[in-house]
Amino acid sequence: PTSLGTESTTIGTPMKFGMCFAEWEERAPSWEPLAATCGGGFARGQDAVTVFAATSGPVQLVDLNSSPAQLVDRIAQAMATAYAPHFPLINNCMLVVSPEHHDTLVKAGITSKDVLARALWRKTSESMAPSLPAVVLFIGKLKFPRVPGVLFRALGTVIGFLATTLAFLGWPVSLVPKFSGPESFRIVVAGGDAGKFSCFMPSFGMGRPGMPTAHMSTPVTLAVEPRPSTLDALAAAPGVASRNEEVLDPQPEGLHEPCPPAARSGGLEGPVALLDISKARGS
Repeated sequence: PTSLGTESTTIGTPMKFGMCFAEWEERAPSWEPLAATCGGGFARGQDAVTVFAATSGPVQLVDLNSSPAQLVDRIAQAMATAYAPHFPLINNCMLVVSPEHHDTLVKAGITSKDVLARALWRKTSESMAPSLPAVVLFIGKLKFPRVPGVLFRALGTVIGFLATTLAFLGWPVSLVPKFSGPESFRIVVAGGDAGKFSCFMPSFGMGRPGMPTAHMSTPVTLAVEPRPSTLDALAAAPGVASRNEEVLDPQPEGLHEPCPPAARSGGLEGPVALLDISKARGS
């Protein structure tokens, strides 16, 4: 509970304890797996794990009747709300495409994750036009806090009007994109084989390199180590089936004994560490 100072965020999430799922790369043979798109030199079929710090989500897109041409637009419209509609330059976002949506996207000519990422970046950037007054005010006050906000708001209104007019005339512009670039989208195919549902999870960090809010977290992909031979030897050894279950099953009865809390002396001994998350009025 926040009243006791044990939670530093305003709204917590169970993902702090971990959310783990597998990419169904066999279901999308024409799309490269996530590990192969992260620049680490991983090949299709090579076991790898990606750690991604998500701020919230999964934010679900419920879709029942999108045509192939409509689906990219609707995914982009949903992702344009990440953080808030007027927050630009989000650095990283995980997009989980359901198998049915993958099939629909392939019919629309989305032959790779790169093609999808570029389409989403363009369309989410175009959606920023109505929010440009708030964007210019937000960025302007960050860089020039002493300048009156009314000047940034006026400048943003003019820029927003021009961008909206150009988009209406068929010349959309991306003055301030919603995401840093197409590489911001970390795309995986996962989930059940039936159902038109996809979701996204933005990560921590927004802005250009050098800004204090930029790249506060960066996804990391590492190779999975081979299965230890000792586990195979243990499973094959005669007469150790029950012991093997105790080693591999985290839920057998009798292994979860109560652990009483350590006695407290009432004083502080040794070094004390403090963590500052740089948030006003944070605990």
